[in-house]
Amino acid sequence: MTPKTPAGQSQATPPPVQTALARQVYLQLAAYDSAEMADDLKARLLLMGLDPITQRVELADKRIVHRIRIGPFTDSENLKAMRARLISSGFPNPQEVSN
Repeated sequence: MTPKTPAGQSQATPPPVQTALARQVYLQLAAYDSAEMADDLKARLLLMGLDPITQRVELADKRIVHRIRIGPFTDSENLKAMRARLISSGFPNPQEVSN
């Protein structure tokens, strides 16, 4: 028997659970002062079959850092799966960041 709404109409099947994120999210693995260290990590990620993004950023104090990120993710399930993969591969704390 189909549940009825107060108006006596059949209740529609609820929509599937939304797993889309409200924004694009990246997992940041590191931010190094050294470009060489960033390149080493990028190479390690490439060997894992991932496509890391490296950003060279000048901070307010004029220091240059090299961020290594994976993404973007627009689906929370994909984000969780990648976080689990990275943790199991020895990356202890991938941080969620928006671009």
